[in-house]
Amino acid sequence: MLTCVYVFNFIDRQIVVILQESIKQDLGLMDWQLGLLSGFAFAVFYVTMGVRPRFLLGPFTPPLDPF
Repeated sequence: MLTCVYVFNFIDRQIVVILQESIKQDLGLMDWQLGLLSGFAFAVFYVTMGVRPRFLLGPFTPPLDPF
């Protein structure tokens, strides 16, 4: 199952790279704006969407043991 999640994560990141030129032309973005979209904004999206499932699954998973 972890392999499946990794594959979808990899494909999701590659879709942005593959469609980068089309996105740039359609939205009329400059290079720095496209870099921000594929870098910082993408990272913020993944962090916010990755933390949310942990809170939703919290009651159903064992607590994290720091030791």
